[in-house]
This record gives sequence, C-alpha cells and structure tokens, in this order.
Amino acid sequence: MGTRKEELQLARTHFRKLDAEYLEEQKQAQAAREIGLKRRLEDGRKWEELLSASGIEPAKFREHEKADAQRAAEIRNDVVKRLSPVPPAILSSARDSILVNQNAGLVQVAPPGTQSFVLQFVDRSTMGNCGSDAGDVVFPRAETVGSGSGWLDSHTDQAQCGLWFAILWLDLPGGPSNRLSISVCPFLDMHGFYWVRSDDGIFTSKQAETKFSIFTRISQFTLSNSFWSSWVVLDRNSDNIDEEGRIDFTGYATNAKGQAVILGGATVQIEVIAEAYCYSQGSGSHAIMDFQTGNGDGVRIPWVSAEVVDLGTVAATTL
Repeated sequence: MGTRKEELQLARTHFRKLDAEYLEEQKQAQAAREIGLKRRLEDGRKWEELLSASGIEPAKFREHEKADAQRAAEIRNDVVKRLSPVPPAILSSARDSILVNQNAGLVQVAPPGTQSFVLQFVDRSTMGNCGSDAGDVVFPRAETVGSGSGWLDSHTDQAQCGLWFAILWLDLPGGPSNRLSISVCPFLDMHGFYWVRSDDGIFTSKQAETKFSIFTRISQFTLSNSFWSSWVVLDRNSDNIDEEGRIDFTGYATNAKGQAVILGGATVQIEVIAEAYCYSQGSGSHAIMDFQTGNGDGVRIPWVSAEVVDLGTVAATTL
C-alpha cells in the first residue's frame, strides 16, 4: 500500500478514466440521435409544404409561435424569482438534520461480521454546468429553450456533477481471492427547483422534459467494470405540460444505495453523481433543472456510509 498522497492520486486517476469513458458513451449516443434529428428535419419540411399546398400560410403559425415563446419567457422570469431561494424553514431543518447525524457518530451499529465506515469527500468531477469549486458541494444546472414548430429542431442540456469518495488503508479481509459484499449509501443535502412547459398543437410537434437523477458508482482497480445504482428523483415530461416545483431533501438516500461484490485487498472508489437533464422542442417549450441560482441551492454530500461483509475465499472464476 502506498502513501496517502499516492493512494489519493490513484483514486483520482481512476475516477477520471471512468468519467472519460462515460463522456465517450454520451457522445456516441448523441451521434445516434443525430440520425433521427435529420429525419425529423425532412418531416418538418414536408409538413410545411403540405400546409402551403392546402392554402394554410405557415407564416401565421410562426407569429403564434413567437407570441408563445414570449409568454414562456415571462413565465420563466417569474418562476426563477419565486422558486430559486430555499425557504428559510427548509434550510434550517436541513442544517439541524446534518448536525444530528454528525453528533450521532454517523456509523450505526453493524451486524456481526460487518465492518462499517464513513467515507469522507476526496475530490470532484464536473461535466456541464456544475458551478464553482466548493468542496463537497456541486451546483448542477440545465436549461433548454425550444424554437419553431418543433419539427425542425430540438435542444438538450445536461450537467453531470460527481463527488468522489474512497476507502483508503482499510483492513479489508484477504486478498484477490476473497469475495467481499459492499453496501454504500450517500447522505444528501440537496436544494433546487424545476420548471417544464410545452403546449403542442395540431400542426406542431412540441415536447419538453426535465429530469434529475442521483447515481452511485462502486469501482475497484482490480475489476474492469463498475457497479451502478440510480435514483430518478424527478422526471417530468409531456407534449402538453406546465409544471413547477422545488426539490428539497436531506438525509440518507436509500433509493441511491449501491451494492456490489468486490475483491479483497484493494482500494474501493465510490462516486456519487448528481445529474440534471433538460430537453425541449418547439417555441414556448422550456425546461429548467436548477440547483445553482438561488441562495442556499446546491447538492452537498458530506459523507457516504459503507458496510463491508467478508463472504469468504472463493475461486476467482466465480466472481
């Protein structure tokens, strides 16, 4: 086992490799979507040709779309003003909850044969709009504004903000032939807001979506794959929708609890990712997922709890 500095650097290098692989997957997915977008562009042109041939003037629809977009902009300004600040009572309650857990020692009594740990924050990764560097807090924000009839264009925005944790120098049983069951659960303190709007019509193809998810990833140098668990905190989408609200949560995110079977004798890395995603197509369609704008907004993960159980020595081929 190396020095603490060497162990931390290895963990950071490993996390960056995993994030680069994820980013490449996203690029490939976007390339696949581009094929369909080109087809939609052609469909939209055919619709406008059909409208013109039927004696319906597309310019009249464009006037309506412009007015709808202006109305959406007015609503957006009102929503941001009202929803971005965290209500004082919610913020105070969240701080009390964090203090109570800290004073309780964080680690619960583990079952016999189980080792329990509290994993402290190590580093962070950011893809997209994640706000300024603030230690164990990230500020994911995504916003999209639609335009046109919805046939000819679509817009997406995504922020993936990760916080890294690692089990360092723990006396994990055995060596590479030992199976260990690991269970991790992040403690989350998150405050933000969302808005999603779309008003589809007879000759349009409008839609909007806003989504917020928490992913927990367990990985290990000695394994070629990583183990994911996910919690879709909120997902709102439709071709006819106008919805707004806040997202406030403080406590152990049991829905984002990660579990895996790992190998003994090696460092384990935990990454907890807060992902904001927005999609919109068509004028007046708008989507916001924001943990950044208001005073007190953000996603903080002060610690992750972990439990490790020794499953005994087995042949490596059974893993």
